[in-house]
Amino acid sequence: MVHACWDEVHINWLKKNLKKNAPITPEFLTLAADEKSGDGIYQIVEETLKGKERKLPNGLSFADKDGAVREECRIKWWVEESKRKTYNDVLMGCPTELANVPLPHDSTFPSYTENKLVFFGHYWFEGLPELTNSKAICLDYSVAKKGHLVAYRLGSTGENLKEGFIY
Repeated sequence: MVHACWDEVHINWLKKNLKKNAPITPEFLTLAADEKSGDGIYQIVEETLKGKERKLPNGLSFADKDGAVREECRIKWWVEESKRKTYNDVLMGCPTELANVPLPHDSTFPSYTENKLVFFGHYWFEGLPELTNSKAICLDYSVAKKGHLVAYRLGSTGENLKEGFIY
């Protein structure tokens, strides 16, 4: 389970460097908050807690929900490679003018290819819960904004259950 993004390299680094039953030190927090620290800790923590981002092409930008102008979008790292055709398939909040543009043939976006099941949140999906990847499952369907409180039951059937989701 991860807050925003499961990256096996990041997770292995965190396992190695953050010991069980040991407190997170002020020194670690200082390094994790310093974008210019140069040791990579900032990026590891940032992407694990907030998600991976990609700079938009051609100088494009958009205003987020708070009105801040953004030149980067979060990557939908959980979307399987075979389902990635346009920028909208790989970027959260993709600007309208870019949404249906086919991805360049040489583009690479991080994706989840591990065989273990991972649950994540942070992305605030809307609508009814939907299983888009059987190995990377989002449980955050905007419950704080009248969305759905979601759980996932493995190997079950029942009322209000669609592909394992309970809502």
